[in-house]
Amino acid sequence: LTSAVDNEVRQYMTVDGRPHTHFNMPKTGLDDNFTRAYYSSTGKYVLSGSSEEQVIRLHCSATGRTLRTAEMYPGRRHNSLYVQSLRGDPHHEHQFSVLVNYRDGAYPLEIVSMDMARHHATGETTLPSGDTYSSPSPALVDGLRTALTSHENANVSIKTADGRVYPSHGALLSSRSPVLKRMLEEAQNPSLSLSLSPSPPSPPSPP
Repeated sequence: LTSAVDNEVRQYMTVDGRPHTHFNMPKTGLDDNFTRAYYSSTGKYVLSGSSEEQVIRLHCSATGRTLRTAEMYPGRRHNSLYVQSLRGDPHHEHQFSVLVNYRDGAYPLEIVSMDMARHHATGETTLPSGDTYSSPSPALVDGLRTALTSHENANVSIKTADGRVYPSHGALLSSRSPVLKRMLEEAQNPSLSLSLSPSPPSPPSPP
């Protein structure tokens, strides 16, 4: 999870660094609108806030969708207020602590506890149930690991240029790679072998 200037928040795959999610948030156009983003206790949500704004945002970490935006101190807005930092509660999924600061020295720093799942006045749950995301169960992860190591029901063999062969599962390959999905669909064979060769070198550029 990375955050940069003016609500620029992105996620990358831990395994290989590939981009995973780009969080679509409004831009202010300010070069000093430094943004911070952190995971909730389980990683289901991402909380973000910026130094030139008086709001914090809760996002779904699986899709990047903004689930809720909350203004700090509704009805008590002050033009020098900004979000300096924020952290998720390690014990409660939707609760966060926000460090609020003011450019006006007459106001002290404050740490505010917030529950982003409930309305501040009514206490009613405000997060739609369909926007939550559950991590894969340990049983599912163990099953996929077993399939990978035992090659059980593998229906595709991938042969590399140096002669090595990797038994694989076509359904998983298709779900992870559009190129392999197209190759498997074109083959129309429930059990086949794919040969992968390195790309030929590009011809030299003319002088």
